[in-house]
Amino acid sequence: RSALDESGLYNEENGAKPGYPQDYELWSRMITRGFKFANLDESLLYYRVLRSSESRHNEDVLLQYRLEITVNKIQYYCPELTGKENLSLARMLEFRPQESANDGMNVLQLFDRYFATYVSHSGISSNADEIRRRMKMYYLPVLFLTNKRLSVANYFRLVRRRPKFLADIWFYRKVAKIILANNSEGIKSD
Repeated sequence: RSALDESGLYNEENGAKPGYPQDYELWSRMITRGFKFANLDESLLYYRVLRSSESRHNEDVLLQYRLEITVNKIQYYCPELTGKENLSLARMLEFRPQESANDGMNVLQLFDRYFATYVSHSGISSNADEIRRRMKMYYLPVLFLTNKRLSVANYFRLVRRRPKFLADIWFYRKVAKIILANNSEGIKSD
């Protein structure tokens, strides 16, 4: 309760916008104020996803809002980045393809800069390098959509440094999910 009081509750002005992800915006705001978040291995809550859900019907609108929220978070940690750099990095953090191959060339370096700043603010210390490598690895299948050569080169670089990534089932699930999503949208993948 005190964390919510300190961070502020939902932004009602934005909440009036159809499809606006109020929870995501609140959590992002709380993160920039230094509150800790984590993914847990156990399920603490079960919920139903309805076909009539607003977020399922307005996915493009939801993505645009999420990108805006993520850009705000990036600007908090790395105010020196340009608008184009912010958007490229936001697309990576939201696991979305880049707009061009050139954007893909720079985004992994931008991510390293952002992550180093984020780590210094957040207090993550014990496994920060592992988290950084894993996030980059999970993004490579998405990056493959706009920059195949860079994606493959980075994958082999990561595997050479950490051979255990070859056995990472989550990576292969991510690859399958991206291929299936692109095929259902009519995007041809190699």
